Amino acid sequence: MSHIKILKSHEISHFDVPKLLTPEERIQLFTLETGSKKIDDFTKNDSLVGYLLLKGYFISNNRFFKPRSFQKEDIKFCCDRYSINSEKYLANKDWYKESTIRLHKSDILDYFNFKPFQSQRTEVFNEAIQLVRKAIRPKKVLLSLIRYLYENRIEIPEYGVLNGLITDALNLLEESITTELMGLLSEKDKELLDEFITMTVHPGDASTHNPYLLTTLKRPNQDTSPNKIKDSIQEFKIVADMFKRFEPILGDFSISQALVNYYAGCVIIA
Repeated sequence: MSHIKILKSHEISHFDVPKLLTPEERIQLFTLETGSKKIDDFTKNDSLVGYLLLKGYFISNNRFFKPRSFQKEDIKFCCDRYSINSEKYLANKDWYKESTIRLHKSDILDYFNFKPFQSQRTEVFNEAIQLVRKAIRPKKVLLSLIRYLYENRIEIPEYGVLNGLITDALNLLEESITTELMGLLSEKDKELLDEFITMTVHPGDASTHNPYLLTTLKRPNQDTSPNKIKDSIQEFKIVADMFKRFEPILGDFSISQALVNYYAGCVIIA
């Protein structure tokens, strides 16, 4: 499975960019009054400005942002606060060196008693697996995973990392479900399911006027004419027979009812 699309493009941009701050928030966040470092610890303005922004955004969001996403208003505020010319920092995206960023991240995490995401990746992935097993929608899985990170004081990574974890968790779940189901179904069961999937409403090849039965079952006909009612009854008799056939297997299947409903929903909208 390729990466699922949990958020829309504008939501992803919002997630991976620091929110706009008020003047009051900037005063509280971009200061050396919090944190382990003091003004004398910085020999270069680049390091001071970068640290102020990285730390302030972390306090506000429990996560780090890439320098290219730093808000210009925030850059200018930090520079003005410490009497630094902001022109260079507003025009150039490469002034904050990656080696310095790594050192600052480690210092900030230690000071605020947070764990780096990479050191907790396995634990976070296991949580993602538990969440997808509950059959909550991918977006709710994402929000629940973020809540888990907050509650356990773990650095929140960028959207692409979380999206990848949830996709991998779903892949693992589907592989597990498929393996278990294949072990429960007999060859005759598999043949019946294959026939059901390819069964048309009327004898003959599938066409616009003779759709697959599964297609019509997803959108029941509301026509109340006698012939249509008769056709609907006949179609649902087929479903009832299939249910009776496979109900014992479903009883032995470890999949939850919530997950059954989730996949049923996926079939309906497919």
